[in-house]
Amino acid sequence: MFYVYSPSGRAFAGPLEKLRKVEKPANTSTIPSLNYTEVELEENEQARSSYDVPVKAISEYQNLLKKNSQQEAVYHAYQVMSQPVVSVQLSDTWGYVLELFEQVHYQVVPVLDNKGQLVSVISRQQIYAKLLSQSSVQMGRDTSLSSVIQTRGKSVVSADPVTDVRRVAKALVMYSLDAIPIVDAEHRLVGIVSRTDILRCVTANPPLSMWC
Repeated sequence: MFYVYSPSGRAFAGPLEKLRKVEKPANTSTIPSLNYTEVELEENEQARSSYDVPVKAISEYQNLLKKNSQQEAVYHAYQVMSQPVVSVQLSDTWGYVLELFEQVHYQVVPVLDNKGQLVSVISRQQIYAKLLSQSSVQMGRDTSLSSVIQTRGKSVVSADPVTDVRRVAKALVMYSLDAIPIVDAEHRLVGIVSRTDILRCVTANPPLSMWC
């Protein structure tokens, strides 16, 4: 199950096949340059606190697989996602965001509203582009992030905790994303799956079949 969020809230909920109809995939005819992907492994693997997935959610997912005559997934998103998630608020300042990216190695950081709901993401690449643009001269460090996200922000693709990690990997490639936030049925941000997390999953289980 995938979701699409924007500053207005959740705009879509459905499988990857339907997601393609509401969010046009990026051009994936060629493999993106490594400069645009998160490939650097952190020196210390981020601690993963256990996430309790509702039994009902797992049961519904397994029934869906049986209905579509698919074998059971090896991994779900909640089993490989990084948590807790480093995020920023719409009320945070541009200066705070810059300082945060100087301190962490992440390529993407989720943006939350005052209710803690996902509304967008901000990437290191976006920050670099903004700093190099002429408009950055007019934007002080005290500028609210909300003014940037609401005027220039795009909808963000996210996934449910019990989504097959191979489908998450496919979505990363389809939309040329560095990471996908993981959001539960209550709209709570519970984790994030990056390209690095996918690499960890593959190296930990080399026979992982990549059917989607």
